[in-house]
Amino acid sequence: MDKGFFSVSNISGLLESDTSASLSNRRNLSLIIPLPFSLKLSKELIINNSDIRQLQYMFKYNEEILFHKVVPTVIAGKAFEAHIFLNEKAEVELRHLFFSKLLVYESMITKNKPEDEETFETYLNQEIPDSFKKYFLFDAAKKTVVRNEAKINEYLLKSGFFILVTNKANLQKEDVLSYYREKDGIGKIFDTTKNELDTNGY
Repeated sequence: MDKGFFSVSNISGLLESDTSASLSNRRNLSLIIPLPFSLKLSKELIINNSDIRQLQYMFKYNEEILFHKVVPTVIAGKAFEAHIFLNEKAEVELRHLFFSKLLVYESMITKNKPEDEETFETYLNQEIPDSFKKYFLFDAAKKTVVRNEAKINEYLLKSGFFILVTNKANLQKEDVLSYYREKDGIGKIFDTTKNELDTNGY
């Protein structure tokens, strides 16, 4: 199941339909779902588990060095386990890509020399990708463009992370990754994060 399918109503509908089915037709539906970063829950899970970088959470999966924590959570009133993964190599790559694009767009805006909020907004809407507009503000007092550090830090918070949630308890981290890798690939998770730099992500 991909991120496009994820919503509280969709998850609730799936689980409720399975629960309401007759015993003979019940599938005991097991879900393993990537949690979108647009959800408040994703941010809370990352913030509340900042100790994931401790060495006790490190492991090797194939050729990748990852960090992992599993914590209980609730979605649509149902119990889930959230498997939080961190890939520090991907984190560095994503941050570098983000900063590179940020500086390019900042240079473009600065060279345009906006004199007021209106000309700033007009240029922003015409020339800057939607996913980067929120990272810039106009300082009317100084008549200059400044970085929106709060929004930038919001993006950086998720860099290198991916979260898989499942309603099946006690799954091993390797099994969760193997299942999802067979379906979509860990690389796809990071490709999705990179693509958010050019779309309306986070």
